[in-house]
Amino acid sequence: MASRALLIILFAILGGVIMSLSAVSTSAQAAVTLVAFNARVVRQGVTSHGELTWRTTSEVHTAGYNIYRSARADGPYARINAQLIPAVNDAKIGGTYKYFDNDVQSGQTYYYQLEDVEISGKGVRHPPVGVTGLETQFGSDMWIGVCWGVGALAIVLGGLNLALRSR
Repeated sequence: MASRALLIILFAILGGVIMSLSAVSTSAQAAVTLVAFNARVVRQGVTSHGELTWRTTSEVHTAGYNIYRSARADGPYARINAQLIPAVNDAKIGGTYKYFDNDVQSGQTYYYQLEDVEISGKGVRHPPVGVTGLETQFGSDMWIGVCWGVGALAIVLGGLNLALRSR
């Protein structure tokens, strides 16, 4: 009888240890599983903006996201979003996000860091991504107009030259 009671106590202790270890590993898991974080400069007419996109496959107890920007990869970084970007909070499929940085200049390199913020307020920053603004002052749509203009000017000058020669 005593050995049976001892066995029950040992199994209860072992079960408690296993449960406590599994609770530790669950709480140590990342709240956000980030699978992509990209930055690019988009030109619209004469203006440019930074377009940041990211995708998660899991979000657990996530309040939202902050975006930080710097001129150097090693910082210092400054937060550029005025308010926390709300999380989708889908633990099974995550979410897809897009944020626009309207304060970019041509030829300037920018580095961005994404921070996921838990409901508790704890934030975790991810490694930075870099992007360089467009070097040219003309967008591709403006280059088409310039080519048409040069072509039309060449036709006019060629016609004028032909008319002067035939005199």
